[in-house]
Amino acid sequence: MTTINNILIEAAIKSIKDGIEGTDKTVPKEMNGYVSSFGAAVIQSGLVPAIIFYGAEKQEKDKAPERPKMIKALVQIINKKRSLRGKDLLSTDLKLLLEQLLKSKDLRVIQGEFADAAIAFKLALRIFKPSEKTKK
Repeated sequence: MTTINNILIEAAIKSIKDGIEGTDKTVPKEMNGYVSSFGAAVIQSGLVPAIIFYGAEKQEKDKAPERPKMIKALVQIINKKRSLRGKDLLSTDLKLLLEQLLKSKDLRVIQGEFADAAIAFKLALRIFKPSEKTKK
């Protein structure tokens, strides 16, 4: 893992503002738990199964409608860093992202990028006010 630098944190703040923050300037309070458990899921099951679980649009009775937004935000954070390094970008579309991951020869590197993005995301969440209820 690398040091979480300003570029990742700035990208995380922007991704939260653009895709997760509500009109009332809050973020779902569950988001902090989602990003924490995402890291554990990656360690336990691997990157691809964790992304399938957290990225699927249809969740069981819509208990967690915000989880796919977190995956998109993590990909946006990774893509910001990748664009500065001239690397290929990852897709924010779940099916295309999974195809990229399954074809990748650098899955361990990408897993590290997701870990760094998740840390930056969790740090950035701290500057946003949590909502009282999940937005639906």
